[in-house]
Amino acid sequence: MSSLLAPSHNALIVRPHITITPEEREEVLRSVEYNVFAFSEALLTCDDLSDSGTSAMTYVQWAAMLRGDESYGRNSGYYCLLEAFRDVFERGEDRRCVFKDVIVALISNGFFDTTSANAAAAGFQLHTFTQPGLTDPFPAEQVGVANPFKGNLDVEKVSAFLGADGNAGRVAMLLLTITNNWAGAQPVSMSNIKAAADLAKDHKIPMFFDACRFAENAKFIQDFEAGHQDRSIPEIIQEMFAYADGFTISLKKDGLANMGGALCFRDQGIFPTKFGADIGIRLKERQIMCYGNDSYGGMSGCDVMAAAVGLYEVTKETYLADRIGQVRRFAEGSVAEGIPVLLPPGGHAMYLDMNGFFADCWRSYGEFASVGFTLELLKDYGHRLWHPGISATDLRTFKGEAWQDIEKLCGALDLDDQALEMFQHALDVSMQGWGHLTASEQPTGWKSDASLNLCPFEYSVAIDKAIGKTQLRFLIENQAEEATLEAHQRSAFHLTDEIQRMYPDAVSLDRFSRVKDLFFPPVPEAQGTFAEWHSFVAEDGSRPAWKKYLNANAQGESRASAVVHETLNRLRMPQAWTLLEKISLPGNKPVYLSLDLCPVSRAGVKIYVQHCGATAMDLSRAASIGAPDIADASDSEILHFCTALSGGFEGPYKGKGPMNCFSFTADGERRIETYLGSAVEKALKTYQRAVDAVARRPLQDGRGIHAWVGLRMTRSRGSVVTFYLASEMFGVLPKRS
Repeated sequence: MSSLLAPSHNALIVRPHITITPEEREEVLRSVEYNVFAFSEALLTCDDLSDSGTSAMTYVQWAAMLRGDESYGRNSGYYCLLEAFRDVFERGEDRRCVFKDVIVALISNGFFDTTSANAAAAGFQLHTFTQPGLTDPFPAEQVGVANPFKGNLDVEKVSAFLGADGNAGRVAMLLLTITNNWAGAQPVSMSNIKAAADLAKDHKIPMFFDACRFAENAKFIQDFEAGHQDRSIPEIIQEMFAYADGFTISLKKDGLANMGGALCFRDQGIFPTKFGADIGIRLKERQIMCYGNDSYGGMSGCDVMAAAVGLYEVTKETYLADRIGQVRRFAEGSVAEGIPVLLPPGGHAMYLDMNGFFADCWRSYGEFASVGFTLELLKDYGHRLWHPGISATDLRTFKGEAWQDIEKLCGALDLDDQALEMFQHALDVSMQGWGHLTASEQPTGWKSDASLNLCPFEYSVAIDKAIGKTQLRFLIENQAEEATLEAHQRSAFHLTDEIQRMYPDAVSLDRFSRVKDLFFPPVPEAQGTFAEWHSFVAEDGSRPAWKKYLNANAQGESRASAVVHETLNRLRMPQAWTLLEKISLPGNKPVYLSLDLCPVSRAGVKIYVQHCGATAMDLSRAASIGAPDIADASDSEILHFCTALSGGFEGPYKGKGPMNCFSFTADGERRIETYLGSAVEKALKTYQRAVDAVARRPLQDGRGIHAWVGLRMTRSRGSVVTFYLASEMFGVLPKRS
């Protein structure tokens, strides 16, 4: 715990509180439908709800406000503000506006929630590359001693992204947020700022700051980055902004004013070179139409003066040390009381780790535990906090959606940290070049029908019915820029090569090379809506395993059986085809073929044959032919499985229909629970926890969580139930009429 420090200022204004009981606050909350934003501030004891401002003003600012005038053109405060910008931020010229109509794509270390929401609504394509390790544990005893600068841009990944074909030309700006409000108010180091600027310059991309907390960031650099301890805050700020082509700033933050904002850029920098020498004129015209004369931009003369003085006030070291130290002491005290907090704390806010706070409570999506915590604190104590909500920091990138699900599934299935790291690495490999793209509300571009809801990834969880052992897998279709089958074929080949390069000891392409031509015919002859899927599985203590899912109908539905037959012959497995021929069911139709990529001789091949119109008894008889040594056990098990998953119906099953591996289309959670009711309690709980991990809405709202459910009968393991969970990033499928 830090020692107590002498106060750096006196508070001279007293505002009385209204006396109110928790019961009265509860009544008000009920009247506003428990909307934290709608609760009256006058009824609070302490209000920490904020958009990261507004700061209290100093007496010097209040004095300066008396000098403000409200002239329509070129009021005196305008010139004071210009001089303040030139003094504090190296050299520059002030431009205030909204520039979203000019730029169409951004990359960043993290967009603040309102920034990302406005940008996405305006059609921006957002790419977020935050340095890994934000939630990594940090020793409490090192708080105030060291800082890992968790707000940094992941320069290595940005470099790889820009190096991919066509990406650099599509990116219009690199926006570095200082401090990184999206990432727990964490600072960005000077070395990271310089590296980001160098990278942007190499690709002729302007690098801008979202400079709302620039002074705070400079103080972190002074305190914790080598080589800056003996420099003043103004000197550090000057160097920071020397690397930038421009910046935006909300003057409510480190301008210490009540309102206002600014956009600044270098007249001869990359920004006007990229967007035209008249970009300043175009932006000024936009500003005048939306906000008023460029000399005040919608700000009152008093606020212009307050901001001009505030830019000087905020750079005072005693002020910054007191502000940052206050947050640090609050975090240290919370940790001492056992409250989980993001460490090290940021400069203007302490972030509670609500996952840690509610650990082992197994919250479901519909319970909104963090919102509940905020409401209870407000009701009982009159303290209003700010919670990001379920989507404030969710930029809806493909990788972000997938990683959120995988992380929750690993927790629900009690997988260890090693398995979690293996999944993270596999996702990084699988989503190179497109994982950081912003996902729209509806599927666009290439629409493969291999998944339930047109999403390019989903998950499967296999549960051993006897002992409850689980296996998690993700399945993914690599995406391409062009919405064509040919482009997705190339993309699939690229991912396959990358997987072999990254996993040389675990992956072999020998068998795939023997059959590649069967599933990837020349483009004019290729058919179907998907080229290839990959899947990855990692278990505690085991090596990673990759698998391919190939389109049996790549040469057309009429050739599917011949393709499967030839595949099995080339893989020296003719007996498998002989067995398939014996299993004659109504509506047989080969759909997929999966190929294990492991180098061992026992690597498996799996044929997915759909049986439209088959009954539960048909499937049971087919299993008896395919595995006669476990026929007695499998007959009743399959009948039980089919009737449980179909709500008591024994067929014939139509629609997509069952497959020969007994994967089955289902939309009812209770039906799986009915089937697992005879299993060990651990298996049933594992299923429920996995569904809760992926679900982001009450299940009764519609169908779509379950893509398929499968039953596998083996000699050694008995019954293994596998259920496939679809990502719902494109919404909920409508209820069937």
